[in-house]
Amino acid sequence: MIPLKSIRVGPFDIKIKHLEGEARDSCLGTFSETTLSIAMRDKFETDQQEAETFLHELLHAIYCVYGVRVKDPEERIISQMSIGMASVIGANPKLVDWLKEKLS
Repeated sequence: MIPLKSIRVGPFDIKIKHLEGEARDSCLGTFSETTLSIAMRDKFETDQQEAETFLHELLHAIYCVYGVRVKDPEERIISQMSIGMASVIGANPKLVDWLKEKLS
């Protein structure tokens, strides 16, 4: 499990917690816009799967926080997502170390 209790995305601290209930068996991770939280399984088949799942849910958080919309032109979406990722990396230096460890 990611060794952070929360991650800063824009002005928000997104809580990181364990999946509960049926979701534990039916998905790898979720992002909740209403509770501003990422929930992840306790165990993954591989470290790479865990890291990729966290990145996937983090991109959902960035999509939400930065107001990305499907109808936006592709270049605007990519710009919003890259600005979001840059701000997340800058605000959460331990995240990069964790990802490097899991993905190497």
